[in-house]
Amino acid sequence: MKSTDLIDVGQWKEWSSAVTTLAPRLPGVYVLRIATGLSRPRLSGESDLIYIGSTKNLRQRLGTPLSPRTTERRDIGYRIRRIIEDKIARLEIAWKEFNSVPNARTYESKLLASYEEDHYEFPPLNRQEAGKKVRNAERLIANLSPEDQARLYERFKRSPSGATS
Repeated sequence: MKSTDLIDVGQWKEWSSAVTTLAPRLPGVYVLRIATGLSRPRLSGESDLIYIGSTKNLRQRLGTPLSPRTTERRDIGYRIRRIIEDKIARLEIAWKEFNSVPNARTYESKLLASYEEDHYEFPPLNRQEAGKKVRNAERLIANLSPEDQARLYERFKRSPSGATS
């Protein structure tokens, strides 16, 4: 999955404090990509997407990484701010608004499931502690259609590792 596959998110904008004021105070899903369009190798294929997230308030959440108070190393805001400050890459953001948090989370789950199906992993900044990964995986699977669940099961049975830990 690449950013060009996301036809229903809004227009891509360069990440800045000015962009956060354009975001509505509504639930939504936001996606970050490398601004140059440079795709990075993944376990399978390539992608320019680096993060997929959902929130109950887009404007508030999108301003968090720009806050100097964000110092927790595991926090997505801290990692995004480091990328910007260290000039690792320019980032762009796009979002899609929803009328409810559950609808936003369902859409986020579908995007993450699609990304994982294409690349056998989540986007690079979607790193989470083990328990949260398990809960998210369960949520992702629950939101798949029965046909997609069967296809995922078949793909898992054929996985090279064959491990179930």
